[in-house]
Amino acid sequence: MRILWLSFVDAAHNAPYFERLSRYLNDIAAPGTSVDVAGTSPPDRDFGRLTEFRCAALAIDRCIEAEAQGYDAFVMGHFQDPGLYEARSAVRIPVVGAGEATLHFAAQLGRRLGLVSIDPVFEVWHYEQAERYGLRDRISGVAGLGFVPEDFNPAFAGDESALARMRGCAGRQLRLRRTQDRGDGGRTASPRRPRAQPRPELCAGAGARHRRLQATDRRRAER
Repeated sequence: MRILWLSFVDAAHNAPYFERLSRYLNDIAAPGTSVDVAGTSPPDRDFGRLTEFRCAALAIDRCIEAEAQGYDAFVMGHFQDPGLYEARSAVRIPVVGAGEATLHFAAQLGRRLGLVSIDPVFEVWHYEQAERYGLRDRISGVAGLGFVPEDFNPAFAGDESALARMRGCAGRQLRLRRTQDRGDGGRTASPRRPRAQPRPELCAGAGARHRRLQATDRRRAER
């Protein structure tokens, strides 16, 4: 069996990620199964709905191409799953969404689920995504790190200090979110209650990039 895994980041700019992901997927694959990892160019870089829409069109085209090339299955390796249902409607081979599969698997492990996203701009998107998959009431919170894909490269390349910094950032964001959501006698507040955005300055090196992306999103919203 041959599977094509499509990432939404550029392979040339994120080589450590692609090398580690390819090695991991093929290590855990069943005997006789190979997984090819492909990238997207231009990648999902300026976070927002317009970029997700553009990348969805590229993913659907790549899915159709994968079927023509004889792949037995296609994986949309991007948690947001843009264009997932449309890709399924265009081909006969199985199409798996990383977000859909992950959320349904997580729902078997716990009643309340928390999501850690690459950026706060995806918070509403993930709530909509969970609702589409029938899991909206299971999501207790979404925390955004304020990173861009390139921030992960040192960790994927084996830099333990970079990995520790990213883990520390994720932990701080989760603790901050829990603090914001605590109320009414210590119980977790409803996920529908408005939340303050996580502070990107908690993560060294990511704050400036995060603010630029937010400014871009605000300018687009004002048009």
